[in-house]
This record gives sequence, structure tokens and C-alpha cells, in this order.
Amino acid sequence: MKAGKFDLSRLGKGAVDAVKVSSGGQYLEAVPYVQNFSANYYNKGIFDKFGVAYPKDGMTRDDATDLARKLTRSDGGVQDEHSDCK
Repeated sequence: MKAGKFDLSRLGKGAVDAVKVSSGGQYLEAVPYVQNFSANYYNKGIFDKFGVAYPKDGMTRDDATDLARKLTRSDGGVQDEHSDCK
């Protein structure tokens, strides 16, 4: 990378950091060539109804599961579809 004067800033920081994780954050083992993006769509009305804070950027899978547990309940005699998160 240094010999070829490759400018890492041309790549997404998240992609570079993800590759560094595999080496314990010490060095870059490879050059990332793709980056996948994810999105979490949610119904704000349900969060508002139950007084639960909206999801935030950077949440882990465990954070999202904990958030789902807070929304898992019976409302008007109807159990929501996320009852398996308990």
C-alpha cells in the first residue's frame, strides 16, 4: 500500500475498519472491494404507543433484540408477532 502510494481515504472508512478487525485492528490484511449496507425499517407509531425509544445507528444485534423485547406484549388481547424474542 505504501510502496504503491495507495490512498486509503478513497475507500469507505467502515469497509477499511471491518477488514482491520480480522487482524485485531493492527493492520490491513486485504483491500475491501465491496461494502454491504443494511437498513432497519420500523413503525414509529408502535414505538410511540409503547413509549420505547427509536432504534439508533450503531446498534448491535443484541441491542436490537433487547429493543424488540420491550415491544413484545399483548395489546387489546392480541399478542404481537415478536413473541419469540422473549
